[in-house]
Amino acid sequence: MYNYYCTTCSMEYCYQGLVLYNSLVRYDKDFKLFIICLDNKMVQFLDNLQYSNLVPIDVRDIEEAYKELLEVKQVRNKREYAWTLKPSIVLYLFENFDYADHVLWLDSDMQFLCSPEPLYDEWNGLSILLSEQYYTDSYEYLVSGYGKFQAGFIGFKNNENGIECLRWWQERCMEWCSDKADNGKWADQKYLDEFPQRFKGVGVVNNLGINLTPFTVYRINTEQGKVVIKKPDGLYIDDVRIILYHYYGFRFYDHNEYDLSCYWMMFDEETIKLVYLPYIKKCQKAVREIQDFDTLQFQLKGIGENQVVNYYNLDRAYRLLDYDIFIITGKSDLIKCMTLYYSITQNSKRIHIWICCIDDFSFSILNNAELDNVTIINSKSFETRELLELKKTCDEKEYTCLLRAYYLYFILKNNYSVNNLLYVGTDIYFYKSPVYLLKEFENGSIFLYRQSKTNEKSKSNFKTDLIGFRRDKNTLECLISWKDKSIGWDLEESYINTWPSCMRGVRILEYKN
Repeated sequence: MYNYYCTTCSMEYCYQGLVLYNSLVRYDKDFKLFIICLDNKMVQFLDNLQYSNLVPIDVRDIEEAYKELLEVKQVRNKREYAWTLKPSIVLYLFENFDYADHVLWLDSDMQFLCSPEPLYDEWNGLSILLSEQYYTDSYEYLVSGYGKFQAGFIGFKNNENGIECLRWWQERCMEWCSDKADNGKWADQKYLDEFPQRFKGVGVVNNLGINLTPFTVYRINTEQGKVVIKKPDGLYIDDVRIILYHYYGFRFYDHNEYDLSCYWMMFDEETIKLVYLPYIKKCQKAVREIQDFDTLQFQLKGIGENQVVNYYNLDRAYRLLDYDIFIITGKSDLIKCMTLYYSITQNSKRIHIWICCIDDFSFSILNNAELDNVTIINSKSFETRELLELKKTCDEKEYTCLLRAYYLYFILKNNYSVNNLLYVGTDIYFYKSPVYLLKEFENGSIFLYRQSKTNEKSKSNFKTDLIGFRRDKNTLECLISWKDKSIGWDLEESYINTWPSCMRGVRILEYKN
């Protein structure tokens, strides 16, 4: 018995479609995956592959069948139009591929991690299969805005109930489908809330491992203290085997830098290692396959000016370096930054250096310098609207102070290979290896160095241009608080004076020049 799946893909996200397809090849031998190609490049590429279980369909065929789509296409953005297409696509498949007695819609940013058989056991005897968002308890308020069910996973049988539901959903999406919530509606998704009341044979999956999302994993991690574990037969969380994982918000910028999800999440180390790192490797393989076909058709653009929420650096994860230092610089401090860089590298080769550039000029210069063991990040990658507003009122020094907490958190949140991180101001110069400072990062979370008595101008009792952090829960909580207080305290360095009394794991060290 064949199982039928469908998704949409543009060439930009083709690599995810291939990873989804390959996961089906591994775990569901008797299947067909219909991929609706949203651009001509995608059609050409999939036609060239000629995979036996893959059926590429040009989106223009769908538009020809339902001409109303072309009208709404003119007034909706790409995301809105892709959502609008969904019910029309499934209807088109039922009308043109009569052997498909069911279709399971999957967003392309998914992959199966074991056999989908439990999914079909739950679907048995039902016409329509939904998956909940896990918006319960303190998160229940999200239902009113985004709906109870997730439209990235939804199954329809080719029967009276399924067709009736699809046609109703198609009409609603043609009428209204916006990425801005309005009057109890949002995208194509909020309409799903009405399915159980309006139509017969509607079921909701009970198995937590089906359509597992980053948000669900985050809740299980934080509320139950349970993590993803690997057993001989697959990955598990909360004693439930993970069948289908939804990597929503995942962004592949180049072969080194990724956004694990463009939505705010707190990923634990085991989820990154066991769920995301293997996915990254599969995406890399798919990207190379696409580029081998035609490099000009698919070019990685890098982070650029995209805001990255859950930054992950693959290169640093694999480098066997002991310590990390981070620096913030702008155009006026560029020479000092380079001097500091050389003082570090001349004395030690065991350190990875992170440099945040607060303007395009410094980013361009340093990015083209090809510095060893250095990651250059433009502050645009993590600047929020609030930060950008403050940037207009700050001079370079003030803005550098403001960014410290944001940049530290940006690095430490997901890059579990970074165990110890030392913030160093550009006025510092090392005459010997800074490793002797980093070796002191034990028996504590946050490391402050006493301010020299001769520095009477400083408002802080501690050096604010030399602060160490060990990657643990205390540090992340401190950085979240610091981010909030940086604005409220009007950038006053005296805030750091409060850390020994209000933060856990603070260790005070003596700094000898």
